[in-house]
Amino acid sequence: MIQPMIAKFIFSASVLFIALSANDKLAVSQSSTPTLHVDKTILLEFERGEFSEIDPQPGDEAILLEFEIQFGQISDYVIDASNQKIYIVEIPGCCGGISAGSGQITEVDLDTGETKVIFEGLNLSEISPIPNSPDLMLSYFDPNLKRIRDEPARHCILNIDLQTCNHEWLKDFESVQWISQYQFIGIVKDDQGIRKSYLVNLENSNRIMLPRAVQYWTPIPSVKDKLLTTGSIAATFDIFDLNTFEAATYRVAGDYDQLSAFYPVSFSPDGRYLLFRYQSAYLIAEFNTGEIVSEFNNTFDPQWLNDSTGIIYLYYPQLGNYPVQVMRYDLATNTYEVLSEFDERISIYVVQ
Repeated sequence: MIQPMIAKFIFSASVLFIALSANDKLAVSQSSTPTLHVDKTILLEFERGEFSEIDPQPGDEAILLEFEIQFGQISDYVIDASNQKIYIVEIPGCCGGISAGSGQITEVDLDTGETKVIFEGLNLSEISPIPNSPDLMLSYFDPNLKRIRDEPARHCILNIDLQTCNHEWLKDFESVQWISQYQFIGIVKDDQGIRKSYLVNLENSNRIMLPRAVQYWTPIPSVKDKLLTTGSIAATFDIFDLNTFEAATYRVAGDYDQLSAFYPVSFSPDGRYLLFRYQSAYLIAEFNTGEIVSEFNNTFDPQWLNDSTGIIYLYYPQLGNYPVQVMRYDLATNTYEVLSEFDERISIYVVQ
């Protein structure tokens, strides 16, 4: 059984070719200064540490970076668009499993090709961008664990310049989602084991309990201070107002059981369409009417292109088995196209 990886990055990339030299620095051969290619799809082949760029239109593919894995595997990565830097998390083990042991975070400078280790620790897991901040959020497990099973993750704010991680604000939360540079929603268990969600403001130290403990909250485009999350009853979402702390119900058309709260929803860049998961399928609804306009199965990690009708996603012809295909769907024409196919674990990210 394979476990698809869901990417979550801020990306900047260009077509450049990198090879490891004898002194463990990355020697870069490039024809132009690295630039961000909007609407290109970045693809990582985890086991080989190879980053590539795919053009969604002709499907052309070019290698961006070949990273030599020092530990067992790459577990996560973030690319800083403004500074042309990649941050790569390496941990023990293989094949997407989380293993206890020493790990490290490496910074790769795309302009110079140089690398440096910026953090080392035990039982590392993931890194996530913090909106409009040079810092990252690091997720890890209890460093004292010799084997990781179903333990909740811990989190800290990683200062890249100081190469230190601040645990103070995030130490109580098993799940954290950043809403802005100074606001996040965190889930914590109380003394009775009941999960609760809090909206935390780092600027004024306010902590406000939300009506429901839901992991994923999505800002609504062009609507200030309102978030969308899966609802408490079938085929509904909740729209939460960050100013009044009240929730309104939004319903999609159709007869559905409880919508999945374990996958984030996303809006098209123009805000017209809502993409959400139901069982093993993703559905697209016109947000103003709630009408379902498209559906595709055996799909993971769908991401919008800037035209608000194109979607790039991973498709498994046989769910749970390779190969995996990188697909492009056009909502305007209702057509599908295979961009590439792999027999190994990959992740994708569409540059916005």
